[in-house]
Amino acid sequence: SWAPNGLFMAFHWRVTETGTYDIYVMEIATGRIIQLTHDARRNENPVWSPDGRHLVFESSRTGPKQIWTMLADGTIPKQLTFVGRIWGPSWSN
Repeated sequence: SWAPNGLFMAFHWRVTETGTYDIYVMEIATGRIIQLTHDARRNENPVWSPDGRHLVFESSRTGPKQIWTMLADGTIPKQLTFVGRIWGPSWSN
């Protein structure tokens, strides 16, 4: 997912040894990659907020997949949904 300013790209990456997925951001100009999530579950499909301040993503960190949000630097994760299995987050303007 491209950041609204076009300077960053967010993506998930599978760690082969553990089978977990974490979310990363790449700075396009330098190629520098920053890991945003660090847990033993699946964190996938990050999408930037329209203002570029947050990412919404799916995570199984508390059980079945739910929708979460966090600041674009990976801090302040917050679970938004609490029912069933939910995936495919997106933002509206």
